Amino acid sequence: MPYGQEPRPRAGHPLLAYVMLLVLGLTQANAAEGTRVVLENGVVRFELQRPHMGLVALLDKGTGVDHMKPPEQLVPRLWSISFRTAPGAEKETTLANTDAPATSHAVATLDGGGTRATLRWDGLGVGGEKGVVDVKVTIELPRDSGIAAWRIWVVNRSRTQGLWKVSFPSFTGYLESGKYDVAAPTCNWGLLMPSLASPLNLPYPHGYSMTMQFLCAMKGKSAVYMATHDPGAWLKTFVLSPGESFGITTPVENMGVPGSDFAAPFPAMVGVYRGNWMEACKTYRAFVAGAPWTAGGRLKPRDGGGPSIADVALWMRVGDEAPDESHKLLLRARTFLDVPLGVHWYNWHSNAFDDSLPDYLPAKPKCAAHWGELARDGFVVMPYINGRLASTTARDFPAYAPSLCRDRHGKVCEQKFGADMDHPVCPSARLWHDKMLEITEGITNLGANPVYFDQISGELPILCFDRSHGHPLGGGGWWVDGYRQLLTKAKQKTRRSGRNVSFTGEFPAEPYMGALDGFLVWTTRLQTSIPMLTAVYSGYTNYFGTNTFFNYPDRAWIMREGRDFLWGSQNGWMHPAQVLAPEHAKKALFLRQIGKLRVVGRKFLSYGELVALVDHP
Repeated sequence: MPYGQEPRPRAGHPLLAYVMLLVLGLTQANAAEGTRVVLENGVVRFELQRPHMGLVALLDKGTGVDHMKPPEQLVPRLWSISFRTAPGAEKETTLANTDAPATSHAVATLDGGGTRATLRWDGLGVGGEKGVVDVKVTIELPRDSGIAAWRIWVVNRSRTQGLWKVSFPSFTGYLESGKYDVAAPTCNWGLLMPSLASPLNLPYPHGYSMTMQFLCAMKGKSAVYMATHDPGAWLKTFVLSPGESFGITTPVENMGVPGSDFAAPFPAMVGVYRGNWMEACKTYRAFVAGAPWTAGGRLKPRDGGGPSIADVALWMRVGDEAPDESHKLLLRARTFLDVPLGVHWYNWHSNAFDDSLPDYLPAKPKCAAHWGELARDGFVVMPYINGRLASTTARDFPAYAPSLCRDRHGKVCEQKFGADMDHPVCPSARLWHDKMLEITEGITNLGANPVYFDQISGELPILCFDRSHGHPLGGGGWWVDGYRQLLTKAKQKTRRSGRNVSFTGEFPAEPYMGALDGFLVWTTRLQTSIPMLTAVYSGYTNYFGTNTFFNYPDRAWIMREGRDFLWGSQNGWMHPAQVLAPEHAKKALFLRQIGKLRVVGRKFLSYGELVALVDHP
């Protein structure tokens, strides 16, 4: 071989094969880069498929797990928005990123080292009108976090089409079916669903379906966080069909009003993290520390004014018998249990339960005397009212009629819980604020404190379309704001009279916290329950109730009650006659034991933070 001449590999030579593979790999990588917009840091890599910009990769760079497997034959989804015309036509039109390529995109470096992708779809048509809709999406990824903030804006110039709902982010081929353990804040405490394959449809804010606005999914050492960090607590629904799709759907303000827009009122937070559901809870806890419902700060021991909710060790529930009998049973239960008791008092009112709402006053004879005596004896006496419904048989129902919730056709919304037809009252109505203030003041004048409001935190917001109420039509955060104002106003007025009044509610929907000082957690416990609720909110509010039926075997009953105690709930919410029954002696002894432990551990159980679970094999 002449000097200086490079050796030429023969066909089939190993070096030639290596070079060809290297070139082919680089060519494929460059091709992929050319068809995708990439947003990444040292933790995560997001890839959006051009030209429609659907998400096709969500790669955990530490584990190599890609949480996306979009079908090749489909254009991947990123967003979907729907429009409606005037009431009566009821025609709904949907636009999505799959309908049109993005008109522009850019990735920029931010101060602090993060990156932001900005995607635009300008001049979209809807309902026969051309060039009347613009959509902008931003995805902002911090330098050191695997969780990005996703925002969407919709500008609508249509003269006939009103924006209805926004589904964003919206993914296809997400979280392979049966391969992920998914945790969701549902069924009060939260559930851990191993190897989830069935779909989830979780509306928020709802004290049963979705108490907080986040999910997480774990696969091996990699996990995905899915949330909205929305301080306005807008009505929205998280929909997950493993292996198929994920989306967060939000009804907009002024639904169906021609020209209505959506201006990114909150970010969705989606990305990867390392850990299990507890780490996701702590990520969410950091967000809610700045939310309106925690603005009052963490719980503090009450300085005077009698016992508070946090002082209660165990809860009883009465009201099916005469007040005299309830009083006797409560005194016997307190003698046996020997701890501070709270009593949830039903059927103290003149009207039948769930009928003629809200005609609660006057109270049944002797109630005031019993409540006052029990309060002086150290009991926390908590009467029940419904704070949400007016019945057609109510004394002042004609006066409530203008304040009732109405659908977009002007029809009054109806619900039936008792013998009467009931109607949800719009929480923005001043008349309803005044009525609830009148009732709570009347109850506290009888010696009770706190007052329990059924359904406020236990039912979903209603899409009210009555323009005379002064709130945006349909969606938005106005529903929660209305109740927060109602409860705050009532609390302030009763406290001005020298009573340190508290309010509680059914089911623990987060945005009512602060206005409500405690929540009844009464759903039946499940094997798959996990304490997501107290992992986020321990130290911020009170949870009470352990709805364990006395027909359970002793061991099962004790295990359920013991688990709730460890998770931070105030145990009980049972009739004193059940506790005192001889056949329940073993259960009652255990209840007394954990009640006493609650007293000595109040510093931690009422005012501390649940940071981890005991890992006992």
